[in-house]
Amino acid sequence: MAITPYMVDRAQSWSIFLSQEKSPQTNDLGELPENKNLKDHVIICGFGRVGQTVSRFLKQESIDFVVIDIDPLRTRKAREAGENILFGSSRQTELLKAAHLSQAKLVVIAFGADKQSLEVIQKVRSLSPDVPILVRTRNDDQLDMLHAAGANEVVPESLEGSLILVSQVLSLTGVPFSRIMRRVQAERKNHYNHLHGFFQGEHTDMSPEGIDRIEFAHAILINNNSFGCGNSIESLALDKKRVNVVALKRGDAETESPDKTILLQAQDTLIVRGKPIHVERAERFVQEGH
Repeated sequence: MAITPYMVDRAQSWSIFLSQEKSPQTNDLGELPENKNLKDHVIICGFGRVGQTVSRFLKQESIDFVVIDIDPLRTRKAREAGENILFGSSRQTELLKAAHLSQAKLVVIAFGADKQSLEVIQKVRSLSPDVPILVRTRNDDQLDMLHAAGANEVVPESLEGSLILVSQVLSLTGVPFSRIMRRVQAERKNHYNHLHGFFQGEHTDMSPEGIDRIEFAHAILINNNSFGCGNSIESLALDKKRVNVVALKRGDAETESPDKTILLQAQDTLIVRGKPIHVERAERFVQEGH
């Protein structure tokens, strides 16, 4: 296999990343120009496509920012174009201090790798307990972990893409814009509740790793012999079994987040959401009482 210049560039980048050492070619990229006196600025960790897009909108609003990026070639080119950019890992104390973290109004972690994002959050929090941190992630697998580590906002790319699609669908079907915005804002506030838990298909990842990551939606049909028949949703306490009741279908009507005092009847369908093992246990309890 032929070695291309791109591969050489990437190899250099990774070797520096792993050693966290500066090379002679990047020594001047570890500090900002002396005339940069920053305050109430944004620190962008990662200057790939997402980080650069964020920076362009900040420029339009005349909001100062500093970037930290691990790619020496990209850092050099951005610095030559006049960007306030530092070369190295966002987990390095000296770089965060060089980016004036103590005076920043926001830290944006834009590179989308959850493990590295977690480490950056922990480092930022150790140096600045109160600065708001916004994290980009590719999906919602580690949403709770990132919040627990100290992120104020976590933006899952896949779910936000779904929200944009839903917004367009609702708009094209005549739903008023104000109602669409209320629904979108409610989803974000509730940590994308309606975007979790889907019916599995033939191509769903059912490996041990895949099952541990995702939640499934599942329909439980109540019949005359079901333990749950005649009992209220509340009395079943399915939340203690780590399963959420998404909806109740009775006849042709489906009610989202149904009143927990409702007594279940034969031919009701209870739609629940949770990890496969928890859903299986919950269904057995609803049907058999144990």
